[in-house]
Amino acid sequence: MREQRTLCHRSIACWTASSKSQQLLRSRSPKDRSRIGWREKRTLLETFKGVGPIGSATLVADLPELGHLDSRKIAALVGLAPMSHESGDTAKRRRIKGGRMHVRNALYRCAIAATRTNKPIREKYQRLRNANKAPNVARVAVMRKMLVILNAMARDGTAWRDASE
Repeated sequence: MREQRTLCHRSIACWTASSKSQQLLRSRSPKDRSRIGWREKRTLLETFKGVGPIGSATLVADLPELGHLDSRKIAALVGLAPMSHESGDTAKRRRIKGGRMHVRNALYRCAIAATRTNKPIREKYQRLRNANKAPNVARVAVMRKMLVILNAMARDGTAWRDASE
């Protein structure tokens, strides 16, 4: 296992998804395995332009709550909700923090791909950049929007439909 970890250090999401899914599938009974529906959920998430096999595997394996929580809770769970830093009269900028790092990293890579291939995501990113937001601020906003959309897709069991096409 140690060798696999060092060989695959650049694609941590791939290693994490495969090892966690293997562990979870081994620990569950055959009856529970059929209820999970991981393959169907992955196929559903991959209909969203920008989410590939590694991104969907990471979301399904590391975020089993996907489709079961509302948008604010799922964003806070992943670490994409802005947290305020206040003490007395001092109020600092709100920043994202905490959450599940592997899921956030996979969403970052998916957000980069989606800004190139998914028209509504690209439009949101360009709107934020035109409003003089920093590139990373715009990417985090796109990541949160993607997470909310993917959560709704998993909850409703519907595939991605691009209204502009």
